[in-house]
Amino acid sequence: MISDVEPKKVMKYFEQICAIPHGSGHTEQISDYLVHYAREHGFACRQDQQNNVILFCPGTPGYEDHPPVMLQGHMDMVCEKEDGNEIDFLTQGVTPVADGGWIRADGTTLGGDDGIALAMGLALAEDDAYPHPPLELVFTVDEEIGLLGAAHIDVSCCRARTMINLDSEEEGLLLCGCAGGADAVMTCSPETEKRSGLLCELAVSGLTGGHSGAEIHQGRANANKIMGRLLAGLGSKAGGVIVGMEGGTKANAIPRKCVARLVIDPSGQDVVRSCVEDRKRAVKEQYGATDPEMDITCSFGGTGDWECYTEAATEQCIRMLRDMPDGVISRCEQIDLVETSQNLSIVRMNTEQAYVLVSVRSSVDSKKEEQLDKWKALAASCGFSTAIEGDYPGWEYDPDSKLLRVMTRVYREQYGSEPRTGAIHAGVECGYFVKKIPGLDCVSIGPDIPHIHTPGERLSIPSTQRVFAFLCGVLKQL
Repeated sequence: MISDVEPKKVMKYFEQICAIPHGSGHTEQISDYLVHYAREHGFACRQDQQNNVILFCPGTPGYEDHPPVMLQGHMDMVCEKEDGNEIDFLTQGVTPVADGGWIRADGTTLGGDDGIALAMGLALAEDDAYPHPPLELVFTVDEEIGLLGAAHIDVSCCRARTMINLDSEEEGLLLCGCAGGADAVMTCSPETEKRSGLLCELAVSGLTGGHSGAEIHQGRANANKIMGRLLAGLGSKAGGVIVGMEGGTKANAIPRKCVARLVIDPSGQDVVRSCVEDRKRAVKEQYGATDPEMDITCSFGGTGDWECYTEAATEQCIRMLRDMPDGVISRCEQIDLVETSQNLSIVRMNTEQAYVLVSVRSSVDSKKEEQLDKWKALAASCGFSTAIEGDYPGWEYDPDSKLLRVMTRVYREQYGSEPRTGAIHAGVECGYFVKKIPGLDCVSIGPDIPHIHTPGERLSIPSTQRVFAFLCGVLKQL
């Protein structure tokens, strides 16, 4: 579908990568594909038990003795699909389609984040037409669910002390720092009882969503938070107790949908409808610009006896959702960047367990810990216990980077303008590599990929062409 799109070798590999199922936690096939590529081209290769892969590619003629350069990206993708799409991400890849100046998938995430990094690395390594020093292609797994591959990979075999990470999604930005983060997982075993009443289903849907770090400053609505506010309003007017709730799918994605099921008194239908309409008007006024397709609906099932939360357990869970801060917590004064944020990522409630996951990010470790302590206290007051998972380090911004100077010079020559440099409020694997390899100098780049982690994800073709040419220019200088 994209075989005629330039740069053709990059797109050839990107199309092959898209065809392989490679969602987070299921990277066996894509990892083996990379090992097969290495053997086919005669490159040394290491594959570990987590499925991380390192390929060693010699330098092109004249560059054999130059210091090696590491090109780094991750092989897993976020698997999101539109309602009604029947793809099975465990057994099916996605089909990239050229649509004007963009590449997209049909109703699913594309996987440009970070399949395009793999495609660029493989295209460079196989063709001597692109002058480059020896390359160490380091491809990790499960970046999207906590940088797990980067946390466990052994890079003691790598000689490179210069690394170009290819996991950015904005052309023209030379990324030199990132926030650290952690997930607070809060659980409890709720008290339940049998109750007679009418089953009511509430749904918040049609939200824009997006990346919980890179796009948290956009002020987009969070479906779980809206549901918490809706339920809090209902509690004072119509009562009702929880039967179940599901909202959000990924720790690093702003939730686009949340569904809650309640048992209410049959006489309360009109009150529920009125509350839903009032809340819909309020949130559409608040989020009309960021989430124009948002909707809130209610529907009613039959009456009967239901296993559900007690009133006390219901109140505790609603208070968790209502009182949990979400979005930007603070900004950095030195540079125009979000410093600390929180995303109420996932809610799962049934009669056996209530589960809430909150993703916390901060470029200041002490403030990250402060936020986590606050949420532990809130959780404890609502009867929840808390476990901290996926804690990962930040990457300190270094404006004196030698690699940054080289890339800035090449950028001026290619683009005729100055690049932007800075840090990002999202997790980037560079933090782990800087920690593992003392003295590592790294910068992150990438083409324009808007709406990542959503079915609206798109990869810009002209931007990919320019960024690949820029990468080739930098490697030639190195």
